Amino acid sequence: MSTYCTLHVQTKDKQAIVAELEQYLALNHRGRVVRTITADTHWPLYGDEFICSEKQQPTKFALVTEQAGWVTIHYNSFLPLRELATDISRTGQTLAVVVLAQSVSSAYYLGVWRFGEHLRTLEFADGGWIRQEGTPLPFEREPLGTNLSDEGEEPYYCFRRDDVMEYCEHLGLRLWQPPTDPEEWTIIRV
Repeated sequence: MSTYCTLHVQTKDKQAIVAELEQYLALNHRGRVVRTITADTHWPLYGDEFICSEKQQPTKFALVTEQAGWVTIHYNSFLPLRELATDISRTGQTLAVVVLAQSVSSAYYLGVWRFGEHLRTLEFADGGWIRQEGTPLPFEREPLGTNLSDEGEEPYYCFRRDDVMEYCEHLGLRLWQPPTDPEEWTIIRV
């Protein structure tokens, strides 16, 4: 894995999520036609269609149910989609988790919303914390991450792939696991 940009929504109502994403694209890309299709894969989402910017709105969403009770939405930009996560978690009265990962550079972003309320944002890159917003959740240990120092050395903590996976497991979300019941992808794009 190198790039992973997703919004995970705890819901069984995939069609409601599809409708919200269609509306989101229509509002953010005025004048462009929004198309929704089904496909066997989400590719080339992370290829030539990926927008290497933290400011540009995505132009494509690819949805799949990777685990029961969760819809995973891949998208083609580094934008953390805070407003969209807030809106989806509020209208669906649910939990929404944004996960951005760039494993080549060990950069990870996690955002957690419940019922429209922002609970937590964690962003770790370049060997250090960039952002920790919100009150630590009850399961969090202090300090977050894995100690990479040898015995007798001053502790040095990193927040890496395994730490992100463990954090999400506390939320009921299993990351980077093969789908339990593969299904067709829903692709929404402008």
